[in-house]
Amino acid sequence: MGSMSEVGAFRRELGLPDDIIAVNAGSWGPLCRTAREAVIRGYQEEAEARGDDPEVMRSARSGLARYSGVIEGGKSELSEFLNCSPDEIALCDSSTTGMNIFL
Repeated sequence: MGSMSEVGAFRRELGLPDDIIAVNAGSWGPLCRTAREAVIRGYQEEAEARGDDPEVMRSARSGLARYSGVIEGGKSELSEFLNCSPDEIALCDSSTTGMNIFL
């Protein structure tokens, strides 16, 4: 286990008060500050990119196309960690969806 200062830093990142113990089952739990800010920024960017022009909606600034670089980068880093090809990695919205796809 990390030092108390490291534990404190994790708790601050998760926004956990000192009197709360969080036990996350991998489903719903505290979202770290960095992820929360990224989600907010993503919603704001998506709202700004929306419009009636189909060409704008197909562009790399709109919809899921905007995240293709982030997704490919994540798959690349994860494949290095798992010692496999990025083509062998599938990302989905939750662990439950992943297990259902697998099954």
